[in-house]
Amino acid sequence: MNAPIRSLSVVPANVTHSRDIWRWRNDALTRRMSASDQPISWETHQHWFEQCLLDECRRLYVGSLPNKCVNVGICRFDVDDDAASAVVSLSLCSRARGKGLSSTLLGMSIRALETQTTRTLYATIRKENVPSVRCFSACGFRPISCDEDFIQYVREGPGYVPPEGSGSRG
Repeated sequence: MNAPIRSLSVVPANVTHSRDIWRWRNDALTRRMSASDQPISWETHQHWFEQCLLDECRRLYVGSLPNKCVNVGICRFDVDDDAASAVVSLSLCSRARGKGLSSTLLGMSIRALETQTTRTLYATIRKENVPSVRCFSACGFRPISCDEDFIQYVREGPGYVPPEGSGSRG
């Protein structure tokens, strides 16, 4: 996994990516950093994944290193009904962590999403997940609120309006 970051490519997820995504979601560190730390069964994942591929409000992008023929992570966007904003989730396979790929995957996925329309993006990150905090910050996200365990971040698109109760901008 020493391939240069510039060789990373991002493609819309398809049925061939299902097993990798399931493994990444069930990785112990991924579960610990997630809002839900319970393992997901293959059957539950398959049903969820099939629905994701049909859902017009969900975009899944898979990052891969073509020269190594290996998938390294997923970026998911849950788009709201009026397409004004989306919630972002990012996950890397364990072998890809610590190699600087997360910011590249996130940035490329955002660019892929923006070819359809530009949105205000939100992410919720566990406070202790320092690599994700760095990744999202490097991609233009800034904190807008926090609680005991999580920080909510925003990357403002055109016409951004802060959510109620988030305090002032900047």
